[in-house]
Amino acid sequence: MLGSMQSYRIKITDVLYCPHHPEGTVAAYKKSCQCRKPESGLLLKVIKQHSYNCNHLALIGDKNSDIEAARKLGIKIYLVETGYGKSEKINTKADYVVTDLKVAVYHKLRIT
Repeated sequence: MLGSMQSYRIKITDVLYCPHHPEGTVAAYKKSCQCRKPESGLLLKVIKQHSYNCNHLALIGDKNSDIEAARKLGIKIYLVETGYGKSEKINTKADYVVTDLKVAVYHKLRIT
């Protein structure tokens, strides 16, 4: 994903993930937490780390749990139809539904 975006001269600052799962098999990571979507902990961490303004951000995801995490913070949301997105788009509250990551990035750049 990062290489693909670099080929279009798009810089991805952060890729976030949560290693925790309440039903996980690794004891150290088997827990509920604030960084697992639909909670907003990871987003809050990166916003604080980079002093981002939520009004200038966009979250791109393929699940409605992604959408909920961003919605709590007032961040613009793109649901991509790749991955889970095709089935998730039926009940989404995303601001935009687009075919893929490239379309989402270019759309965000045009409206910013």
